[in-house]
Amino acid sequence: MDHESTLTTVRELGAFKAERTVREIEHRLRRDDSGDVIVQNDSLCISLMDPFSASMVRLPVRGLRCKHIECFDLYTWLQSRRGKVSRSRTEPTIADGWKCPICGEYAGPMSLRIDEYFVRVLRDLVDAGETQATSIKVISGGSWTVNQEPNVEEEEEEEDEEDEEDEEDEEDNDDSEAPRRRKRVKPSECH
Repeated sequence: MDHESTLTTVRELGAFKAERTVREIEHRLRRDDSGDVIVQNDSLCISLMDPFSASMVRLPVRGLRCKHIECFDLYTWLQSRRGKVSRSRTEPTIADGWKCPICGEYAGPMSLRIDEYFVRVLRDLVDAGETQATSIKVISGGSWTVNQEPNVEEEEEEEDEEDEEDEEDEEDNDDSEAPRRRKRVKPSECH
């Protein structure tokens, strides 16, 4: 079986319906009071980047055993698997190479499913000219917006201003006290 027939097989196996992905999003957004801390999120930040190519996913898939909703790109996945020694360079890989790049679960061709929710998201992004988007912010019901990445130049300017303030603080301190440095924490959630 070569890459083209593998692509055909994955397409024919069925897909994760968009409604299923939306239900999973709803589940993740619901209140979690299983421990001492009660957490409720109003949005999820979901990457649209393929873990191998670091570019936007083109054909979003994940394995049947995967518990995450993030997808990887099927084209890149097939091209990045080491193939068996054969006369055909496009023959699929040996079984050990079929681990999900996100969670490590088995993700061989027969267990891969295209995610219809993310197919729609990616199509809408391309139609809107948002091909540089790296992640989306998803809210209840599956509605989403492009996650606006912070402007790197603005962040650098803010850091320079903070450094200047720190230097001024150091000058105001007497010699017996060591200057306190602010710890910069980068948020992992959507901006």
